[in-house]
Amino acid sequence: EKTIFGDAAVVGDEAAQVAKRGVAVAIGKNRYKALMALLGVTRPDIVILDDGYQTTTIHKDCTILLIDARAPFENEWLFPAGPLREKDYNRADIIVLTHADQANHPLSYLKQKYFPDILPEKITAGRHAFEAFVNSEGDIVNVSAGTGVVLCSGIAKPQNLEETVRQQGLVTTRHFVFFDHHDYTSDDVQTIITACKQHNPMILITTEKDWTKLQAFQSLFAEAKVTCLVAKITFEFLTPHEYAVFATLLRNVLQKVALQHKKTRIAIACSVFGLSYHTLVANFLNVLCF
Repeated sequence: EKTIFGDAAVVGDEAAQVAKRGVAVAIGKNRYKALMALLGVTRPDIVILDDGYQTTTIHKDCTILLIDARAPFENEWLFPAGPLREKDYNRADIIVLTHADQANHPLSYLKQKYFPDILPEKITAGRHAFEAFVNSEGDIVNVSAGTGVVLCSGIAKPQNLEETVRQQGLVTTRHFVFFDHHDYTSDDVQTIITACKQHNPMILITTEKDWTKLQAFQSLFAEAKVTCLVAKITFEFLTPHEYAVFATLLRNVLQKVALQHKKTRIAIACSVFGLSYHTLVANFLNVLCF
């Protein structure tokens, strides 16, 4: 039975990435119409809106704001002078500081400086953790420390991939950096393959998001005998306590909603500053079994 009705070139890399994990996904310029279309074919108990902080056409029962702890709000300017769409974070029910293990200041300082109007217990913290390098079949591949590799990424912060590879003891000889959500062409791939041929073994490492589009050129890589590996990244809370804080906050909010409105379907807005929402899906599934 067909369950995915568009490849990454049509629906986008992030939507394709989530759909391949077995999560029902609907996309569209009009979020309300997209949601109604989704509800026409499936009956989820929980709906997660990616970048839904500014969405006003759909009632949200819980709003989760994710902010990069390395540079909260970056230059603190609104678009187009900066990255912010707005500065009002008080609507958030939960704030998750990502990359908190790489923060330049203690979490207590960040909470006080950037979120003076938010109760500290509503803020939790986590990190991106390397899980494994996997091939196109999803099998784990071990790469020896010191191996030279070529990188390719079309993500917002390509330095994250470089740091992941460095932490695994590998040597980046070339990094092809494209704009976020880049649509790869055969010319792009041929250029990447040429760079890979300068090494033995010929290894290309990319992100899970980029692979949703690069896999369309899998035959070219195979013909050139280039091994394509995806760096799988997972999201972890810094400590069991941080996870417990998140779990308690989310459970309390959703239990309150369910009791007050007798709802069987709950909408969560997960607005992302530097982290795609799918990295939290597993945590949602663990927490929401109440």
